[in-house]
This record gives sequence, structure tokens and C-alpha cells, in this order.
Amino acid sequence: MPLAEVRPGVTLGFAEAGEGSPVVLLPGSAADRGIWFGSGLFDRLSQQHRTVAFDWRGAGESSRIDEPYGAEDLVEDVVHLFKHLSIPSAHVVGLSQGSIIAQRVALDHPSLVTSLVLLATWPKTDASMEKMLRIWKALFAEHPPSVYGDAMLWWLFSPEFLEEQADVAAEVARVAFEGEGTPAPHAHLQAVEISRAHDLSARLASISVPTLVVSGEEDWTVPWRQGRAVAAAVPEAQFQLLTGRGSSHLQLLERSAEVTDAIVEFLTGSSTQ
Repeated sequence: MPLAEVRPGVTLGFAEAGEGSPVVLLPGSAADRGIWFGSGLFDRLSQQHRTVAFDWRGAGESSRIDEPYGAEDLVEDVVHLFKHLSIPSAHVVGLSQGSIIAQRVALDHPSLVTSLVLLATWPKTDASMEKMLRIWKALFAEHPPSVYGDAMLWWLFSPEFLEEQADVAAEVARVAFEGEGTPAPHAHLQAVEISRAHDLSARLASISVPTLVVSGEEDWTVPWRQGRAVAAAVPEAQFQLLTGRGSSHLQLLERSAEVTDAIVEFLTGSSTQ
């Protein structure tokens, strides 16, 4: 897979395919680009768009960074990836922590963003999320990947998925947290601090591009009301709530066909505006 040196000492692994208006996919916290392929979204988008997916610093084929870093550093990584790939502007799709970095890119570099798709997003880390993130911090700091990887499944998937597809869930945990190229605890801890510090609630009204927010009724990580709050704050944003079975934090995997259809339909409409 190709590599992009976006800044001195920071190289990002990425994949791209397709032609047409660009789409850049921002994965969740300390994650590689795998979810976009596992869900089928990358292949679907690349039929109509130049589609780019990458690994955050610390994950996949990207550089391991030992010093502390924050949201602003991740934003700059994205901005420099655009420059490296000669992308003047793109539809930006962000999942979970990727969605809050997407918010920042749209606010701080508006000329780069054609439209936004925000999956499992939130405007501000509230007291409830803060308590959850403290638990995550303790897991990443005090336990090996085999333990925290298994524990994280509770926040990521629906009870039905964990019950009925236990082997698949275990493999997801192994690949995401224990396999080759998985992030070191340092990357997870930096991601926790980035999420803890997030608060763009006062700025979201300044986002001026077409925006789709998709949330899940049974998302235990980012409650759907948080997504609704983002959609209410962004002018003319669309809000879609998936309900019932599989409407988890990773509904992109559990309800991949519906989520993918919603994204493709939205981007098709945005491209013609």
C-alpha cells in the first residue's frame, strides 16, 4: 500500500481507488482504514468517486509517534494528506473520533470540504462520556491488548451481535487490537485525551457545507441524542437515526447496506448541488 509523508516524521498509510469527485474517509480513534473495506463502503464509493482511506498516525502502516499529540495534529495530518494527493476539496466522511476531526477540518479549513458525513458524532464530551473515557484510559494504561480489546466490544457492537456472532466479534477484537499493525497503548491513550477535550458546540453553526449525521439508537459509546444535537447545530444538516437491531456504534458493520445506501444517496445529491 502507498505511503504519504505528510509532515517530517509522520507518514500515513493510505489506499485510493476510483475516479470522480473525491471522498476522504476518516476512521475512528487510533484506527486503520480497515472498517471502510470490511463494511464495503470503500468499494461502493469508488464506483463513483475518487475514494481515499488512510490509517491514523499510530495505526496500520502509519508512523508510530511517541510524543503526545492532539486534535490539531490530526487535522494537520489530514490537511497535508490532501496536499500530498493534490485534492483541492473533498466530501469528508468521519466515523466516531474521525467525525470530530472532520468537524474541525470543516471549520478550520472550509475550502477543503465539499460536504460532511458524520457517523456516531457528538458536539461536546459531556459528563457521561467523560466517565466512559476514564474507564477506557484505565483499560489502555493498565491492561494488555487481549483484555482491553475484548472489553471494547461491549461499547462497539449490539448485544445481539455479541451473542450470535461471538466468533466474529472475537476476531474483530484480535484484528483491531492485537494483530499486526495495531496501535500501541500510547496511541489509544492519545485518542482518549483527544475525545475528552472535544467541544465544538459553540462553533458548529459556522459549518456551511451540506452535512449528513447518522446515529444509532443502541450506540452505547455516543448516544444518538449527541448526533441529533450536532445536526440541530449545523445549518440545514440532515439527521438519520437507525433504530432497533444492529443500531450500534459500529452500525456501519452491523447495518452496512443501509448506512452505505444513505451515504451514497447523500453524496450523489451533494455532488449535483
